[in-house]
Amino acid sequence: MATSSVWAIGAGLVSLSLSFVVGSAQAQETPTGVPPGLMILWDQMDFPAAANGVRSSVHVFEPARDSESADDFIVPPSASWTIDRITIWGTYVNHTGPSPKVAITFYKDPAPFAAVPGEPIYTVTGLTPMDLNGTFITDLQIPLQLTAGHYWVSVVVIQGVGFDGDWGWKERTVLNGLPSAWRNPGNFYRTGCTEWAQRQSTCHVGVAPDLLFRLEGEAVTPPVPPLFSDGFEGSPPGS
Repeated sequence: MATSSVWAIGAGLVSLSLSFVVGSAQAQETPTGVPPGLMILWDQMDFPAAANGVRSSVHVFEPARDSESADDFIVPPSASWTIDRITIWGTYVNHTGPSPKVAITFYKDPAPFAAVPGEPIYTVTGLTPMDLNGTFITDLQIPLQLTAGHYWVSVVVIQGVGFDGDWGWKERTVLNGLPSAWRNPGNFYRTGCTEWAQRQSTCHVGVAPDLLFRLEGEAVTPPVPPLFSDGFEGSPPGS
């Protein structure tokens, strides 16, 4: 499994996102193209909330504002995935973009189907995404290989010099899996969620339970045993 170092700024882990209401979200096309050789592994790019976004950013000069949202996905039993590309549906507020850099982090569950992410297992920073008016499409520098299990993913915009507005990760009104999680270690937004917690119900950040993203890559599943005329799987009777 691909791994990388924990991303840090200053003294602590740069933990990343928050929610805000956008006055009037700009109309956007939902990206649908998949490059040859890749397939859609996980897709929740539907049911967007009308005018809401979740701040997902590192503020280089104001680290107390750093916050992070993460949403979950499942690699099916007995399957293995290689994730090559991720699409994040987002929007800009008081800023036109493009975002200078983003970071992607994947987390494993601390326990089977825990309500919040566990330890990071893969982090890639300094990515320059294809930026479609706030919707990011980016290849991972090193494809991530995952076996069956429950995982979480987050994206963060690095806001430094020249980035005066905000970027929001669009919310999804229909729950898929578990509700998304959120944290703001510096408690700048006064939610009390300095550790991971359910974003909407516990932290009261945003109005919808999930976030919009899609994973693309390759999947390997074990072959289905042949079914013989007597209705038994596997080797023919008497073999």
